[in-house]
Amino acid sequence: MNIVEHLRERTWPTRPEKVNLGDYGVGTFVREGHVQTRALQRHQNLSEPIPPGECAITSLCRAKGGLIYGATSGKRSHLFCYYPGPGQDSVVDLGVLPGAKEVRRSLVATADGRVIGGVSVTDESEPSGYLFAYPRRSKEGDGFVERLATPVEGEGIACLVLDNQLERLYGLSTLTGTFFVHNLEDGTVTCRGPVDETNTFSHTLVLDNSGNVYGAKSLGELFKYEPISECFTGPDSGLTPLGVRIPSVAGRSYYNRLDSAVLDEQTGLIYGGGSADGVLFVFDPDTDTVTALGKAVAAPRVRCMTVGADGRVYGVAGDCDGMGHLFRYDPEPRELIDLGAPYSGMDRVWHGYEFDAACTGEWGEIYLGESDRVSHLFLYFPPVRRRLPAA
Repeated sequence: MNIVEHLRERTWPTRPEKVNLGDYGVGTFVREGHVQTRALQRHQNLSEPIPPGECAITSLCRAKGGLIYGATSGKRSHLFCYYPGPGQDSVVDLGVLPGAKEVRRSLVATADGRVIGGVSVTDESEPSGYLFAYPRRSKEGDGFVERLATPVEGEGIACLVLDNQLERLYGLSTLTGTFFVHNLEDGTVTCRGPVDETNTFSHTLVLDNSGNVYGAKSLGELFKYEPISECFTGPDSGLTPLGVRIPSVAGRSYYNRLDSAVLDEQTGLIYGGGSADGVLFVFDPDTDTVTALGKAVAAPRVRCMTVGADGRVYGVAGDCDGMGHLFRYDPEPRELIDLGAPYSGMDRVWHGYEFDAACTGEWGEIYLGESDRVSHLFLYFPPVRRRLPAA
C-alpha cells in the first residue's frame, strides 16, 4: 500500500464540537489591527539583506514625504530608508556608517528633508562618536554621509533630539552624560556640562512644544534645559533639576532610568516609561507633575514608544531576552492595554522578541524596529476607531 492509499483509508479523528479553535482574540499575539514585516532589503528579494549581527534596528525617524529612516547596531552600523508608497514598499540599505557600531536613539529628520544621526559606539578606527547628516538624493556607498561635528572627544552620543524651529540638536554623551548643543546654522557645538555629578543618567531626551528639553539623572529625577539659558555665561549651565522622579516600585528608584519618552504635540503632554519596573507615566511640562499610568506587562522596561495619529500611545514593553509585547494607552478612557506579542505571517512567519525603536508614519501606521540578531522592520496598522452610535 502506497502513502496515498494509506491516507485515504486512514481513520481521522472527529472534529470537536463547541470548541473555538484558533481564537485569535484571546491568544498571545497582537489581537487588534494588523502586523506586517519588511526584510531589510529591496522589495524583499532584489538585494541582499543587511547581514545578521548588523541589522538590529536601534533608531527610527520619519522624514519629509513620509519616508522612514532607520539605523542599525551590531558589528557595523547601517543607515537604511523605507519607501512606504504603493509600488515602492521597499527597504534600501544606504550604506555602512564609517567606524560606527551603534546608533541608538540618535536619528532625527530636519524640515528640509535631511536626516541627522549620532554614532553611539565606534570601532577601533574611530576614537569618538560623531554627528552625521544624510542629504536626500545622496549617492549610496562610501562617503554617503557628511560629518558634522564630534561633540565630546573620547565619547559616543547616547541620544539626540532636534528643535526644527531653532535648528539646534541637543544630545548627551555616553560616558559622562555631558549635555551638548549643536547649532545647525553655524556648525558650533556648546557643551553645557554633565547632567549628573555621579555620571548616572538616562540615555533618553525629549523636547516639549516650547522647545525645552527634558531628561533624567540619578534616581530617575527629571531635569530641564531651557534654550534661553544659552545666553548665560559662567557656571550656570541651564540644566535645572525639577525635583520630581519617574515612578517605580518602592525601593527601586536607584535602578530606574527613563527608558523611552515621546511628546504628544497636540496636548503638550510627555509620555514615558521607566526601566526598573516598566511603569508607564505622563509628565505635564506646564505643572512639572508626573502621574503613573500603570504597567502594560509584568516584565520591566518600556523599550520604545510613539504617539499614533489617533492620539493613542503605542509602544513595546518587556525585558531583554524576553518577548516584547505591543501595548496601547488611550488617554480618553485612560485605558492601558497589552495588545500581545508582535507576529507576522506575511512574506514569512516571524515572531518579534526585541524592539528598541518606534515612530509613526504619515498615514498613522506604526513602525517598530526589531533589535535582534536577525531583525525586520515591523509595521502595525491600528484598527480604525468606530463612530459612536447616534443618541
